[in-house]
Amino acid sequence: MVKLNFAGYKIELINESVYSPGSVDNDFHYDLVYKDEETDFYRSTNHGVKIYRHEKIYKSAVICAVGGATGVHENSAVIIDEDILICCADKIFSLGLPNLELNWITQVDPATCFQIFQTENGIFVHGELAAGKIDKKGNIIWSVDFADILVTPEGGDSFIINKDFIAIEDWNHTKYRLNFDGRII
Repeated sequence: MVKLNFAGYKIELINESVYSPGSVDNDFHYDLVYKDEETDFYRSTNHGVKIYRHEKIYKSAVICAVGGATGVHENSAVIIDEDILICCADKIFSLGLPNLELNWITQVDPATCFQIFQTENGIFVHGELAAGKIDKKGNIIWSVDFADILVTPEGGDSFIINKDFIAIEDWNHTKYRLNFDGRII
C-alpha cells in the first residue's frame, strides 16, 4: 500500500490482485471502474485508489489493465497538479483529484511500466523494455528501447534520474546514460 496526500485528502493506492470487475464477490466495491480495452478477457493488474476526507472514504476507483503485472510501491504513482498518474501493467492511468475522473490511459511500455517520476525536466517512465517521457496529457514525447530488460538480476536500482541524465542498467549489467531528450550519451 502507498499513502499520499493531496489538498487535505488522504490517498491510498493498493494492489487488488483478485478484484474482478462486476463480481459481487469483491472484498470492496469501488465507486468507479476503469479498464483498458482488453480487460474484459483477461487482467494482469488491478490497483485500487481510495480517497479519504475526514477519515471517511470520499471516492474510490479501481484501474485494471492487461500487460506485465505491476505492484504498488513508492514510485508507482505520482501526483502532478490535480491529477494522479499511476503505473498499471503496461499503461499509465491519469485520474483527476479528488473525484477520480479518468483523464486518459496511455500505453508507455510494450510490457510493463515499473515506475513514474516527475522532475523539473519532465515526466519519466521506467518500463521493462523502454524508458519514456510523457507530457501531462499522456502524450509520449519519446521512448527508447534497450538491448535487454531494464532491471538487474540482483534487483538493485536500474533507473536513476540524476541532475543531467538518467542512469539505466539492464539485466546484462550494460549501463546507459540517457539525456532528457531521449538520446543515449
